Amino acid sequence: PCAVVEARLSGLPVVAYNVGGISEIIFEGKNGYLVEPGNRDKLSECLFKLAESEKLRTDFSEYKDDLNDFFNENMIGHHKKLYRSIFN
Repeated sequence: PCAVVEARLSGLPVVAYNVGGISEIIFEGKNGYLVEPGNRDKLSECLFKLAESEKLRTDFSEYKDDLNDFFNENMIGHHKKLYRSIFN
């Protein structure tokens, strides 16, 4: 979920489908919203909540994420390990 990490590193709130490792980065109601895959109604509802509430956007943006595991060196190492496991 590189785009989600980049958004949080930029202090942006996130609305995303709850797939893959997204729930390791986005915490429901703290720094964004997680929506079950395919639930477009809930996705749009959450987007509208953020669009309509400056306080909510500010609160989500100010959440103190722990993204140490997602910095370049760590991410490159994890990707190398993944690729090696796939191709070996």
